[in-house]
Amino acid sequence: MRLKRQSKKLKAKAFDAERDAAQAALDDLKKAQEDNNLDEMKAKLEALNEKAQGLAVKLYEQAAAAQQAQAGAEGAQATGNAGDDVVDGEFTEKVRC
Repeated sequence: MRLKRQSKKLKAKAFDAERDAAQAALDDLKKAQEDNNLDEMKAKLEALNEKAQGLAVKLYEQAAAAQQAQAGAEGAQATGNAGDDVVDGEFTEKVRC
């Protein structure tokens, strides 16, 4: 359990770092825009796009991991209840002539 918590904390820190980097790139772009420097704006926009893409990848990875965890939990729950809905019955066959 402790390892799971540490893993979540590390993932959160990695996400925070990506988010902060994207925010810094956005701030740099705004400053370049205020300075009215077209070449710098292009460079800062490219940097922002790279940071935003990295952030999107992190979000996608987190969503996929959460979905896998949920599917694993549902699968374990379904496996535990697999025999609950089975009904045992007897029948006889009548032969008609």
